[in-house]
Amino acid sequence: MRVTFQIPVEAIPVQTGGKRMFIKSGRPVFFKDKRTTRYLEAIRLFANQYRPAAAITGPMGIEVLFVMARPQRLQRRKDPEGRMWMDVRPDWDNLCKGTQDALEGFWADDGQIVRATVEKVYAAKGESPSINLSIFQISEPLPSTHWGLPAGHGSPVPA
Repeated sequence: MRVTFQIPVEAIPVQTGGKRMFIKSGRPVFFKDKRTTRYLEAIRLFANQYRPAAAITGPMGIEVLFVMARPQRLQRRKDPEGRMWMDVRPDWDNLCKGTQDALEGFWADDGQIVRATVEKVYAAKGESPSINLSIFQISEPLPSTHWGLPAGHGSPVPA
């Protein structure tokens, strides 16, 4: 089973589950900021139409392409027209956290995700930001040599 779809929103980085903190009367108070809450709600709204009737079980994979808004400094005539790698902040893992949290219901537990491919790029000139997702069940068994190592053997420890 594979579900592929696009969410027409720009990703925002979410750290530690999107929770923020302040100190009140000497005690920490945790809350989700409004920007993060609106972002997660937008993803849920668009993703709901693709959500399977029952959560996918077993090992799963996810492929994510974050198409981020092209900054003004890359809008010059001499800059490439197409997409460009985004090799600056925000970090890819912080972009994934919020997206993954908002996709609850596609899987029973996000610990089921055993394979992930994540890319972040600047949008082509004239292209809108988006999050492109492919969520799939992994049915093939793990090969007896995984990453070139026999099963049950880690990398050699240098002496």
